[in-house]
This record gives sequence, structure tokens and C-alpha cells, in this order.
Amino acid sequence: MMIRKRIGIGAKMLVPLGAVFVIFTVVLALMIGITSQNNLTTLKLAELDRMSRILANNVEAMARNGTLIARSMEQNEQITREIAQLTEYGPYYADPGSMVDPFSIARTPHRIDDAEQIFAFQASVNLLTQLQSTLQTNNLDSIAFYMVSPFEMVEGASPELALWLDQEQIVISRFTRKGTEQEPLFYRTSRTGFEPPETDYFDISSVYSLPASVFYAAQNFYVVEGAEAQTVDMLRDVENDLQTRITYDGNVPVIQTVYPLRVPLPHPETWQPTEITAGILAINQRLDDTTLSAFRDGLGLDLGFARGDGLLIATLDTPPDAVLPASRDVITMNGSSYYFSRQALLPGVGELQAVIFSSQTEVQTLIGQLQQQIVLIATGIVAVGGVVVYGCTRIFVSNPLRTLTEGAMEIESGEFSSRVPIRSHDELGQLGGAFNTMAARVEGLISSLEDRVNARTRDIKAAVDVSREITTVLALDELLPQVVRLTAQTYQLYAVAVLLPDETGEKLTLRASTSPQGSPFSNQQVFEMAIAEHPGIIAEAARLRRSVVVNDVHTDERALFADELPDTRSELAIPMMLGPRFLGVFDVQSNEKDSFGEEEIAALQILAQQTAIAVRNAQLFEETRQAREQSERANMAKSAFLASVSHELRTPLNSIINFTEFVKHGMMGPVNDQQVETLDEVTTASAHLLNLINDVLDMSRIESGSLNLYVEDDTSVSELLQSAVGTASSLINPDRVTLTTDIPADLPTIRGDRQRILQILLNVLSNACKFTTVGTINIRARHDNDTIKIAVQDTGPGIAPEDYHMVFESFKQTESGQRHGQGTGLGMPISKVLAEAHGGRLWFESEPGHGTTFYVSLPVCSPVLELTE
Repeated sequence: MMIRKRIGIGAKMLVPLGAVFVIFTVVLALMIGITSQNNLTTLKLAELDRMSRILANNVEAMARNGTLIARSMEQNEQITREIAQLTEYGPYYADPGSMVDPFSIARTPHRIDDAEQIFAFQASVNLLTQLQSTLQTNNLDSIAFYMVSPFEMVEGASPELALWLDQEQIVISRFTRKGTEQEPLFYRTSRTGFEPPETDYFDISSVYSLPASVFYAAQNFYVVEGAEAQTVDMLRDVENDLQTRITYDGNVPVIQTVYPLRVPLPHPETWQPTEITAGILAINQRLDDTTLSAFRDGLGLDLGFARGDGLLIATLDTPPDAVLPASRDVITMNGSSYYFSRQALLPGVGELQAVIFSSQTEVQTLIGQLQQQIVLIATGIVAVGGVVVYGCTRIFVSNPLRTLTEGAMEIESGEFSSRVPIRSHDELGQLGGAFNTMAARVEGLISSLEDRVNARTRDIKAAVDVSREITTVLALDELLPQVVRLTAQTYQLYAVAVLLPDETGEKLTLRASTSPQGSPFSNQQVFEMAIAEHPGIIAEAARLRRSVVVNDVHTDERALFADELPDTRSELAIPMMLGPRFLGVFDVQSNEKDSFGEEEIAALQILAQQTAIAVRNAQLFEETRQAREQSERANMAKSAFLASVSHELRTPLNSIINFTEFVKHGMMGPVNDQQVETLDEVTTASAHLLNLINDVLDMSRIESGSLNLYVEDDTSVSELLQSAVGTASSLINPDRVTLTTDIPADLPTIRGDRQRILQILLNVLSNACKFTTVGTINIRARHDNDTIKIAVQDTGPGIAPEDYHMVFESFKQTESGQRHGQGTGLGMPISKVLAEAHGGRLWFESEPGHGTTFYVSLPVCSPVLELTE
């Protein structure tokens, strides 16, 4: 008889283990290219991201260095002194001590004599000495200084180049005239040819006896054409603070730091020294091939800069039209593929990006080496590990596992007291010990699990039931008594109380409570306490914003004792929080010691949080109800007021105007010229008041949605403009204000309410007349794409940016409007609504000190309007 030999677990484990190793070797060799490439590519891209951030930080450090250099120059007394001298003898400023009327240079330009030109040259040379050191020390590409017009002596004057120096040359401007029209001469010398003169070079006798050209020639400065092309773009945008931006010289990005330099100058009216912007400093740092090579030496990687997706410049040999793919991290150039990462530079001033490159072949080479190593290691493991695994598995795994299996089967059969013998202290011995521990715990858990589950299920169900009940109540006087009653009944508590902060937030007051008899506490004063001072756990929970528990009130001084709660043995105070908002304290008491464990506290905290939500909902509901009542009362009051205004003011005002006209024309008897003038003033004031009342009534109709338009198809905008211009002509002083028009005669008629369109035009024109006391008002009209666009431009004081939002707000006036003290602040809001009611727009553009332009756009045939029958 043959005896079948049982195959043990060691043999069973060895066969699949060997097969797994073989399959693993083959599959790993095949998959390593994919998985390793993904991982290595991720690591490489992460490294490139880090290096691109470092490159971006280096470039931003260059920008910050330019900022520090610019600010330090304004703090250098010698530099500001030379700039003040250069400004004094420059084209846009006149020292009030040397001229009767310094502002005359704007009206009558005059020649700058040779002595002043020499003094200006002296200041330029001294300033160049300072700037040349700064240029060399900080490795800058160029520094330029531009002169502006201080105190607006020459209004609208453009910044003029005063001096320019870079690594190769120096350019100085020579101004021969003061005033608005400048034709400066430009002198140039090389950096190596410039040497600062001796301190006594500009002696008084030479200055007043020699022509200015002698001094320029003596310092190797010679006239050159075209130097004005080196000016900086957008200098007019620089007002009161430094700007850093990116410009481009072909494909070379340039970090440009532009800074307005302020120096003390005598005020042309008060002669007092006043700190004011006298010039603009421009510092340029080029990100060219030299800079890129220095960055590459420091980072050890190829790099470049891109604008958007276009590659501008790089240390690689790149085609001129290279584009960085937006959806991939690989770029192919000249037959080679590179990983790349880019990082935005100087957020807010352009779209320049720092780019780091790494050849894709580096990753491919590393992947091939890793594949070979995996194959060799796996082959060795299969050969040597098979023998070792079989023997060790049989001794150290198979036999102990058999013992554990037998013990597990006994527990499975219901013998929870069964334990397995432990014969070793290795992992299987620890597993046997853990098995015995788990068996003991299972034996204990089974005996108590049902009770614990039932208790927790009861708590959760109770919390849900209480929450469902209280969230349907929105009145605090009903909500809180219901909360304490349900909590006491559900959790079988001795007493429950809810305390809310008073209006000051410094004291807690009892708002709801339930005693063992089911009634509220009779002595509520015991529970009135100052949050910051009271020693009890209720105040402590309010202060700390966390739950405080006392499980034996006889051993803790913080417990709050009340005569009607003599049997209290433990107490829990829970702050009711809704996010960071403190809404009150939920206080519960039990007549047993140690009643509040972790699970009970957790369940009651959930209930307290639900109560906080319900309390806040009730508070918000009450606040909303009160706000609605106040709003309704306000609307009723406004309606009554407007009705009263309509009946009590408009009718008497019309009578006043009519009777005044009767008297003025002698219908009530003869009147002299002085009386006629007085009656005209009465009529004007009454008409103004009537217009104000009409504006208020119009705004009321707009707010109530009762504004009606009388729409016609043949409304002539040209006629309405001529009518509005005629009215505006009477509002200005023709000797001080010029009113010009550019209104084509062939403007088409449009669909609209002619009276309301005229109202828009009159409001805009009267607004321009009111704020323009000296200067011009220009009215233009154009027909473009089935739309008529009207522009009213004035040279008034303009509107400050912080006042823009008030222009179209009801009953709001800008600072300029308040100074004029006219109007109600309704004209422009009404006009905007009327323009939009026609399917058009009303908007404005303004610059303080340079006037305002209001635009009205109206469609020829608005789709939102229907003809009035």
C-alpha cells in the first residue's frame, strides 16, 4: 500500500514564490522603463521646478537691488543737492529768488545764459561721479536721469533726458532755453574718457568769462545726434512711487527700475523749501547672454527666459521661433529633447518667465542602468533565496502557523478561553502572544459589547431627537425651555441650564433651566455672573471656550452650589460655539459622582453645538424681523414724505414762479430795474428748487420701478444737443470758459424719449459748466455701428480715484462737488439710469488736475424700448 506524502506549507510557499520571482524579473525588466521613467521624470521636473524658482529668486533679487539703489540715491544728500542745482538751471524751473514771476517761463520761454548752463554742467558732472561708482559697484547696465517740471511751472511738460551712462558711454543734455519747447543738445563721451575734474575747476571767473561749450570740450564731451532715442517709455506713469517693470531690447529682457526723486526746492509762491519730485531715475539691468552665463555657472543647468510661450533667450542653441509647449514639460529643439520648468518673474509687471532645461537623455541613460541592475539582483535572489526560504519556512513558519491555526479553530468553535502555547520570541512568538491577548479581549468585549452599543445608540438617538425638536423653533423664549426639558428627560440629568451673554458680552444671565421637579430655577440671581471674574466652571468655560467638568463637586471649589439643587454631585459646563462666535454656556448637573466620561461629554457637546446653531438661527430670525419692520416703516415714511413734497411744494413753487413773472412784467404795477433784478433772482432760485424736487421725485420713481418713458421713433439727437448747448451757454462766463462743439449735421434720429434724453444731456453739460471756472468745454458727437456716442470734455479739477464710486451714488457728492455746494447728488445717478433705460450707457474718465470726460452712448434703435401708443 502506497502512503501519500503530504506537501507542507514550506513546499507550497516555495513553488509560487519561485514562480513569482521569475515572473517578477521578467515583468520588472519590461515595466521598469515605464514606472522608473515616470518616477525619475517626476523627480527631474521637481528638481527643475526648484531650480527655476531659484533662478526667479535671483532675478527678483536683481530687481530688489535696483529698488534699494534707487531709494538710497534719494537719501544721499550730495546727490539730492546736485539734482536741486541741475533743476534750478534746467528748462522747467525758475528760482523765485531770481525772477519776479517764476511761472512766466511757461508763458514766455527765454534763453538760459552760459553761466547757468555751466552751473548745470557742473551739477551733471558731479552727479555722474556718484552714479558711475554706483553703476560699476552694482554691475548695472545703465542709469539715466530725466528732468520733470516741479510745481507744474511748465504744465504738461514731458520728462527730458538729463544724463545717461552705461558700461561704454556717457550722454549729457545741454538745455539752452527755459519753457515748453525743448531742443536740447546731447553730448557724449566714453566711460574710459571721463575723469572727474578738480574741485576748483568751475571757478567763478571762468564761469562768467568763457562760453559753456569750452567746459564741455575740456571734459571730452562732444555733440552727438540721436541720443534722445535712449529715453524711457511710459515715464508719465511714474507719479509718487517706485516702479519695477520688464522691457525688451529685441529678445533681451531688461529689468527697469523707475523712481521719482524728491528734493527740497524753494516754492515759487512761498519761497519756502518744499520737497517735490524734481526728476526720474531709471536703472536698467539686462538679462543678456553674459547674465545667463553667470546664472548657468551658479546653477549648473542650461537656462533661459520666455515671454508667454515664446522662448526669448537661452544658453542652449535655440531656433529663433522656439515655443514652449503649454500642455507638456518637454521641448524639442534642433533634434534634441529637453525637460523644462518655468517660473513667473516679478508678478504684476509682465509675463516674463525663468526657464530651466535638462536633457532628456540623462533620464533615459539612468533608466537603462537601473534595468540592468534589477535583472541581475532578481536572478541572484531566485537562485540563492529558493533554498534558504524553503528550509527557514518549514522550521520557523510552517510549524508555528500550524499551532496558531489549531488555536484559531478552537476559538472559532466557541472556546474563547482557548490559548496557544508560545515557544519562541520572534515575530511568530509575538503573533502568538498577540493572538492570546486578542482572544482575551474578544472574550471580554463580547460580554460588554451589547451593553455599550445599546448605550451609545441611545445617546445618539437622543441627541438626534433633541436636535430635531429644537431646530424647528425660532423664538428663544420657546426654544431654550424646550432644550433644557428635553435634555434632562433624555439623558436623565438632575438639572440643566442655558446661560447667554448680555448685550455687553461681559456677563452671563440665566435664560432657561429645569430643576429636579421639572420647573425653572426660582433663584436666577445665583446664575448671573461676570465672565472675567467669577470662579465657577460656567464662567471658566465661557473664558476658555472649552468644556469644563467637575466629577465630584465636594472636592472642587469651582462647583456652583444652589440651595434648590442640594443633591448635585457632578457638573459639566459646555460653551456653545458657532465657529469663533461664543453664544452661551450649556450647563448640566447629575446627582451621581463621575457621571460625565469622555463618551457622555462627546454626546452632550454635539447637543450643545446643535443648540448653538438653533440659538443663532433664532437670533438671526429676530434681527431679520426687526430689520424688516424698520424697512417697512421707512418706506411708508418715504412714500408719505414724497407725496407731501409733490402736493405741498411743487404746486406752490409753480405759483411763486408764475406770480413773480407777473410782477416782473408790470402786471401788478410798475417796477424799477432793481426790483426786476431781485425778481429774476427769486425766479431763478425757485426754478432751481423745483428742479431739485423733480430730481428727488424722479429718483423715487426709479427706486419704485414706476419710471415711464414716452418713446418716439424720430428723436433728433442733433436738435437736443443744440438745445442743451444753448442752455449751457448761459451757465458759463464766456470771458473765462470757451464752449466748443463738434456735432455732425447728419446724425440719424433715434428711438427714445426726447425729454429724458435732453435731461441726460442737460445734467452732464451743467455738471461740466459747474466745475469748469476757467478753461474749455468741448461737446463731440459721433455715429458708429448703429450707436450715437456723445462726449462732454472739460478742463475742471477732475475727480480723485477714491471718489469715483460716489459719482453715480444717490445723494453723494465728490469733494469738488461739496466745495461748490450745489445740487443734491441725484443728477448723475438719474442720468445713468435713464441712459441704461434706453439700452445705452453713461460713464466717465478723469484725471485729477486735468479735467473729466463724460460719455453718453445711445443705440439708434434700442431693442429694449417699445413705441408709446
